[in-house]
Amino acid sequence: MYKLKNKIPKDRGQMKYPGNANAPASLISLKKGQKGEIYDLNTDDEGILKKILAMGILPGKHIAIIQSYPVMVIQLEEAQLAMDYELARCIIVELKQV
Repeated sequence: MYKLKNKIPKDRGQMKYPGNANAPASLISLKKGQKGEIYDLNTDDEGILKKILAMGILPGKHIAIIQSYPVMVIQLEEAQLAMDYELARCIIVELKQV
């Protein structure tokens, strides 16, 4: 498994830590308009990791959700990036209060 920063259980998917709405969670659990900071990248697949890194998605970068259906569209700095749920599931985000 490729781990960049923190240990996140592999089965996290859309789960959040009970009682903590701002705990790190998968990008697919965020809704349109929410903002957060990339916390970690969680994947066993080197190909997926390369795709995510090629888009410039790295821990510590700030994002905003532009669209969550039919594909995820995020604002990352000055770029808008679209990705499928397979990639989005591997991106762990910590929500930020607006």
